[in-house]
Amino acid sequence: MTDPMGKRNQNSILPTLVVSSNQEDIRWKSMYSSLHNFYERYGHTIVPVSDTELCNWCKEQRIKHASYKKKKQSKSEVVEEQFRKLKLIDFSFHPPSKSTEIWHNMYNQYVDHLNVSTRFFPDEFEG
Repeated sequence: MTDPMGKRNQNSILPTLVVSSNQEDIRWKSMYSSLHNFYERYGHTIVPVSDTELCNWCKEQRIKHASYKKKKQSKSEVVEEQFRKLKLIDFSFHPPSKSTEIWHNMYNQYVDHLNVSTRFFPDEFEG
């Protein structure tokens, strides 16, 4: 927006920035929740590429962390808190190797198989 003198009104930009920041925070919390659920189910945070949205979000976090460590991103308590939460669930800020990714995908399939088996044949898995 401009005022009658043709100058840009700085106050008109502020609400947009606040809304954008809130939307980013909501998205971050939602994706973190999805990753936390994944971690609870599988015991790791190597998300398969078949889960495109979560996998891409994890890549974004790795890029954000690398940029932050190289001081290309300004210090922020919010960002540091996000990294702290990711560390609590053993999030690796380094991308997994292809062999690690393949191993975890096979492990995930095994865990899913066990969950299905115990649901349909609970007597066979009792101790």
